[in-house]
Amino acid sequence: MAPLHTLRAAALFCVLLITGVACIGVTGIDANSDVIVQTTPAQPLLDVVFLATTSLDPDRTLYISSTSNCGSRISPICTQGHTQVGVNYNSSTCIFNITSASLGLNAATTSLIPALHWCSSATGSTFFATLHMNVVRMTPAYAYYSTVTTFTFNLATPVGTTVGLYTESSCFKLLGGLSLTTLESSRELTADIGPRTVTYVCASIPTVFNSVTVMAVRSVVYGVSPYDIYTTQGIRHRNVAISSSTSFHYMSLSTDPQCLTLAQPYQQTGAGEALLTVKVPRGSYYFCGVIIRGLEGVGVFVPARSTFEVLEYGLQPHTMYAEHATPMSFSLDAVSGQSELQGALFTTADCGVASGTPVTSWSTSMTWTVELPGTYYACVRTRDSTLAAEVGYVNEVVISNIPAVSLARQPAIMGLGELATVTRSAIDDVPAAVVTVGLSASSSCTTLFAGGNTTEMGSTAPFYVPESSPSTIYYCVSNRLTTDASGGNSSESTVAVYYPLGLLELRTYGLSYPPLRTNTTMEVGLDTDVTFDDNTTICLTPALLPSSSNDGTSSSLIEDDTCDAAIAASNDSAITFHLSSLTFQLSPVSFPVAGSWLLCVREPRVMGSAYMRLRTLRVYGNATVTPGGVIRGIPARLDVAAIPPSTAVSLTTDSDCSAGMPVVTTTQSSLIGTASLLFTYPTIGNLLLCVGYRGEHMSQGTAAQLMVAGTVASTDVRVVPSLAVDSVLTQLTFSAPGASLLRGHTALLVPPNADGRSPTTCPTSATAEHIQLPISVPPSSTAGEIAVASFTPASSTVGTAYLVCVGQAGAFVPTGALTVATAPTVTADPSPLAFGLPAYV
Repeated sequence: MAPLHTLRAAALFCVLLITGVACIGVTGIDANSDVIVQTTPAQPLLDVVFLATTSLDPDRTLYISSTSNCGSRISPICTQGHTQVGVNYNSSTCIFNITSASLGLNAATTSLIPALHWCSSATGSTFFATLHMNVVRMTPAYAYYSTVTTFTFNLATPVGTTVGLYTESSCFKLLGGLSLTTLESSRELTADIGPRTVTYVCASIPTVFNSVTVMAVRSVVYGVSPYDIYTTQGIRHRNVAISSSTSFHYMSLSTDPQCLTLAQPYQQTGAGEALLTVKVPRGSYYFCGVIIRGLEGVGVFVPARSTFEVLEYGLQPHTMYAEHATPMSFSLDAVSGQSELQGALFTTADCGVASGTPVTSWSTSMTWTVELPGTYYACVRTRDSTLAAEVGYVNEVVISNIPAVSLARQPAIMGLGELATVTRSAIDDVPAAVVTVGLSASSSCTTLFAGGNTTEMGSTAPFYVPESSPSTIYYCVSNRLTTDASGGNSSESTVAVYYPLGLLELRTYGLSYPPLRTNTTMEVGLDTDVTFDDNTTICLTPALLPSSSNDGTSSSLIEDDTCDAAIAASNDSAITFHLSSLTFQLSPVSFPVAGSWLLCVREPRVMGSAYMRLRTLRVYGNATVTPGGVIRGIPARLDVAAIPPSTAVSLTTDSDCSAGMPVVTTTQSSLIGTASLLFTYPTIGNLLLCVGYRGEHMSQGTAAQLMVAGTVASTDVRVVPSLAVDSVLTQLTFSAPGASLLRGHTALLVPPNADGRSPTTCPTSATAEHIQLPISVPPSSTAGEIAVASFTPASSTVGTAYLVCVGQAGAFVPTGALTVATAPTVTADPSPLAFGLPAYV
């Protein structure tokens, strides 16, 4: 039936448009009815005829009632399909005219118009739609004396309406100097009412029958003088005496600059005083006062030229638990003046005026313990004041019994989600609210470092126990985290405070694995005392690092790193395993890169779809050795990094690492996994770097295994070039894997012996006949394989062949020979040379 009615109604609207009626508006459709009614115009006015078109079947009636049970009819009964004069416009459209008198209102009413109801024989004693009637309204409804004012009429006033300002309600005498105005699309009228207190707005309104109504009073403009208020501030929930340049009959506050709507119910002033009870939330408002009593209703509210600032005091939290000490604090505007304020708790909102003794004593520093559950009232006063104006209610404090909390895993396991069951007191009569359960490092639960929430009605709160939790932690429960802002009496919801439930026993999730090295296939054993659901997933993924390096040189994790982010950035390096309740081993596991790896677990039943960081594992590749080699016979310092902390680090000449291997040098690594090896190796060859690596067995480290962590080459250093030119600066370059070890050393140029033979061995120290050159390492030698010295031969050394030695007193080694020569003489024919011609050089 509903589509048929809609089509029928659409056809009827077309008929109206053909007959010249311009406006159509939907009045309403009841959810339990298929009947549709639409009015023309869309916003019908009192005392002006309008049309109503419906989807009712023929012979069904349509009428308007002032009551929802259709028992108080205020219009004729229109029967669909009939042709009753003055009632039926056509077979499906009715004519109505709701008069202000039928509603007991004045034609120029400023009162709210009650909602009316569409009724029909098709729906019995139940209305099927609501009808909202309108009156001619203009803003502002006041004007300042002898001031030009622009008035704007509401949308219910049709364009084309003729309006005028009159001196009396009979609409006979226009205000002096003014003429009638026909409203255009802006619906504006500009006029000066002069010194008049009451001016009548009369209008002749066009109707749906292309006629106009008689000129009749439709509204009233009140003349007033601008005024100021001298009391421009008040505190919510308190009375404030308003001092002003005029007197009022009624007053209120508004967020509208013309006081068209009020932010709180208006209050009548008493004899000789204007005492305003501030009920609105904190903020800036317009002060609104009725200066002249209305001809009907209270009159028109006029804004003061000064705004009014509402302050609001608060005490937090708004909820707490009985028999548990709760620290209270001032909030909102009370914070700035808290040194001069005191708070207390009462059983009534009058703050002791009628109820007497407070539940808690007045105090600036407040920790409240209340024995009995219930709703209490927090009050704030100026310190030690007994003046009523300096004491006021600020917000409710609802006290309930602390819930019981139990944890699914005991002891809790670091790195896994925990599921807290919250059992609320059955005897509490309090609204539903969220509760937080979490962990704190403080026995007083001042703050939480981890936590999770229940829903408002829920009884479980999932939260993550961080892998890096402190060794001693406490589990805590919050107050009821309501969102009703103290039943609407406060501008803020409650803050969270936390109550200690006890010391929480923790343990590490146990793993069993050999030393974790790259590109080695292994098995990782899981904790046999922890059973996961069948839909649990474990993922091994590289941790996000501050740099993109994968050589293991840095293991510091980004603080806000999460498993999900690390998995997303893993570039397919992540390894995923799907567990069952019988799975206690991950296999096969092979780590392609060194560095920190996260062992992440996803338990949908506990923490939903997010992965949680269960353990952080350190995977080692080859160690980083700087420099990459040593020079035979030169004292060396090798810096070793990317190795385990507090473990043996050794060099051996053997082909493998073992407990019985010959050791060139050995040391212990630091707590951050670095070591320095100091030694002098006298021969050429490769040395193995051996480091102790540990595995784990159920959270306990295993004995270190010596494993190869790299090789160190011992080589000779060579010098180039072998020829230096007389009086020309020559850079001598020394190359070897450990050339950077020569930084700060000396290059000795040893001349031939007295018999003219070139020397083959280096002296142990420098003498006067030796040329000494300082050695440095250029910045471009990032690998540390180059060192340099500068030499400018004297003319007297031409033909001399030097043995070049490097080192320092007591240890010089040969690097090669260097001969000083004269630059060759060059002649050319022709001279100078000519471009494009052959030449002989």
